[in-house]
Amino acid sequence: MVPALLLVLGCWRPDAYTPPAAPPEDAPEEEAPGDAPDDAPDDPPTAAEGDEAETQADPPSEAADAEPDAPPPFPAYAARTLQAPVTLVDDYGKPLAVLNVAGAILEVRGEEDVRTLVWCGSCTPAVEGWIQAHLVERTNAGPTGGSK
Repeated sequence: MVPALLLVLGCWRPDAYTPPAAPPEDAPEEEAPGDAPDDAPDDPPTAAEGDEAETQADPPSEAADAEPDAPPPFPAYAARTLQAPVTLVDDYGKPLAVLNVAGAILEVRGEEDVRTLVWCGSCTPAVEGWIQAHLVERTNAGPTGGSK
């Protein structure tokens, strides 16, 4: 019984895949349903018609362009490290730079619960990366490290 099932099930094979035929390249384009009809007048609108069209159209609002669920931009501020050495890492945890000096000036560009996104302008080369939040302290200096 088992050998008979194996013979029946073991010999089945799906049909070979054949891709669909490509559409011809030289076919004329058909008119889309939203296009203007052929009997539309070719005359440009008069000044009165153009003025009415401009007054009826509302200018696009900047609030409509922004995504409604997008958070407001993060206000950057200056900070310093509390201890040394401190490692800056990328989004996946790969080390980008090591700060060997306590009190290094950084610009905070984002915050999460356990990590802070900082930009180190004094690093060579300048680098942006994540640092542990408890290792950073806000300073009274402006966003680029200068005094206000």
